[in-house]
Amino acid sequence: MNRPSAGLYLGFLLAVLAIQALLLLGKGILLIDQHEGDALHVLQIALRMGEGQWPHLDFTTPIGLLAFMPISWLISLGVGAGHALMGAMILFSALMIPAIWWVGFSRLPSWLAYGLGGFLIVLTTALVYGGEVQVTSISMYYNRWAWAAAFLLVLVVMLPSTVESQAGDGFVLGLGLAFLLLSKITFFVAFFPGVFIALVLRQHWVAMMVATLAGVLVLAVVTLFGGVEFWAAYLGDLRLVSGSGIRSQPSASLPVLLVGPSFLAANLCLLGGIILLRQAGHMLEGLVLLLFAPAFVYATYQNWGNDPKWLILLAVLLLALRPDRHVNNPFGWNVGRALGIVSLLSLALILPSIYNLTFANLRHARMSREGFTLILPGAIHDDIAMETARVYAPERRTAFDLRDPNMRLLGQKSANPPNDMLLGQPLSL
Repeated sequence: MNRPSAGLYLGFLLAVLAIQALLLLGKGILLIDQHEGDALHVLQIALRMGEGQWPHLDFTTPIGLLAFMPISWLISLGVGAGHALMGAMILFSALMIPAIWWVGFSRLPSWLAYGLGGFLIVLTTALVYGGEVQVTSISMYYNRWAWAAAFLLVLVVMLPSTVESQAGDGFVLGLGLAFLLLSKITFFVAFFPGVFIALVLRQHWVAMMVATLAGVLVLAVVTLFGGVEFWAAYLGDLRLVSGSGIRSQPSASLPVLLVGPSFLAANLCLLGGIILLRQAGHMLEGLVLLLFAPAFVYATYQNWGNDPKWLILLAVLLLALRPDRHVNNPFGWNVGRALGIVSLLSLALILPSIYNLTFANLRHARMSREGFTLILPGAIHDDIAMETARVYAPERRTAFDLRDPNMRLLGQKSANPPNDMLLGQPLSL
């Protein structure tokens, strides 16, 4: 395998991050034209954390502590809200670079390492969730962060390493799983079983031990500052949200994700890849990929928009595991060529999302400020604006649960707003 040069590969990753940082911060303002409510929600949480409040203990959220900590930390340093939101993505991507470098350097051929490494930095810094709609949004940035971490976890346990260091693998696995647990726990639930079983099947006991120690260290630090009650409150928030009729299924239903017209081809690529890996002689890798198949579907099911980003990971895995020698399956097909075809099909299916993510920050850098309104004017946070037509659009009301007396009282107030209020703000002459 033509392994990437350690120094050049690291330089490439830093260069891609520098380009993304320049595109994000060079504009001087964050312009948002979709999912404005999500952005305000994230800012509210970050500001409350800056005041010393803790997620779950002081307010309810199903998203974990680490998803908001970089934003809150930057705001506490005096950074404006817009730059804090963009800077947090840059900061997280910078923290990911050592893990991206290690996985690419130790497991992937040069061209795959460069391609995947560059994409993971784009994925963690793009101002759009994915999909095909060309908008600017920070919504679900933590989902993109979680996908990036999950990519690395799967690559570590699926691909053989050319640089023997189970300790390095263990650090990536332990810190990655801890991040998923404390950011988007549905990813942890989805991917932990496959990671654990793969380590057992490969008998990588040192990696498992180091991963356990690294993960426990992170959890111990959180418990030290948040207390044992933090975990009880976290579980309480998760139970509350899991019983919601909305958040339990953000977009398409599970049957649609399995056999729906938009997902059937993707799932067939996944099944085809599993079979072809086994036929290529990669029996263990094929089995482990089968274990991860439910994780791919479940994580997609739990993400609004149902963007199957795992197709990119599938393509990388199949290309990295193509046999060096000529192998025919029972149908007489060249298995290496068949794996290449399935990989290309996977990339073709996810190409709109790749394109949208790759050019999102360039598109934002070229956006005009005309037609946007500052949402926190006259303060340090005057570096974030939203589309005027959407900011002042008529608000939508949703039904209150009138069984709760507090909600009933709030509903009565909202149904009879005072005449001296406009859009929640007092009128003055």
